[in-house]
Amino acid sequence: MPRPLSPARLVLWLLLALAACGPSIPREQVQRANAAYEAVAGRSDAMLANLSVAERRTYLRTLAATGAPRDGDIVVPTVFDPTSAAYFSSVGDPVLTASLRRGMGLVGDYFKLLVMLAEGRPVEEAKGQINALAGSVAGLITVATGGAALPLAALARQLGPLIDGWGRAQNGEELRRLVLEGEPIVREQIAAMQAASTAAYETLTREPMRAVRTTLADNDAARRAAFVQMAEAQVLVADYVVLLDKLAQTLTALAAAVRNPGSPPTLASLSASADSALIQARAAEGAIAILKAGRTP
Repeated sequence: MPRPLSPARLVLWLLLALAACGPSIPREQVQRANAAYEAVAGRSDAMLANLSVAERRTYLRTLAATGAPRDGDIVVPTVFDPTSAAYFSSVGDPVLTASLRRGMGLVGDYFKLLVMLAEGRPVEEAKGQINALAGSVAGLITVATGGAALPLAALARQLGPLIDGWGRAQNGEELRRLVLEGEPIVREQIAAMQAASTAAYETLTREPMRAVRTTLADNDAARRAAFVQMAEAQVLVADYVVLLDKLAQTLTALAAAVRNPGSPPTLASLSASADSALIQARAAEGAIAILKAGRTP
């Protein structure tokens, strides 16, 4: 017959229980949600890499139109403006690209925090992830300074005060409740990233569209190449929007599982949402290769 716990051991056991983030969900299901985020974020890199280049080219063309010295594709400002450094730098991204990239990072940090809560990890460990999320919020506000990026900064500012409160949570149950209050804002952040896809597509297609309408009118091969470039941009942006939808669905299911860790329907929904996001992200990987081969993806 097992020996009863001494009062000291009982107190220690209760303290350890309070220090955890609550009931846990099977690790395999939680990690599937985490893998879904990683797949979507990884697939978005292709669009963001192209957008970064296109955003710089658009800025330089605008600069040239204002009378800046140029020689062919080379444009140099007469006076260096530090606030425009991102458009000339060989590192980092211009405003829209940087904002979308940091927005994805913010969503990822919130995903990781929910995963920790779902796994019942210690409160102090979860608070370390809260600090990482706070850093992502501050970083997004810093770079999202204009145009289509502004709504992302506005939502990040809404999330900031909530995060401050999460760091003061006294136990796992309180932390779980507080963190889940941030889920609607993170879902809005995903929606704002989707809305910014209109500006992303316009930036990606501006140069080839201009060329098709002007200099390439009598060059069939070059005109075809420009259309292929625009079609690639269309697929990249469309995939980005669709995969963000899948990510939002997975986020909703993960938050529901954190709220009700013992509910079989909730766990089934989490698995289905995560699997769908993974499948779609993997399918998107081959779309551009198919398009370049001259077929419809």
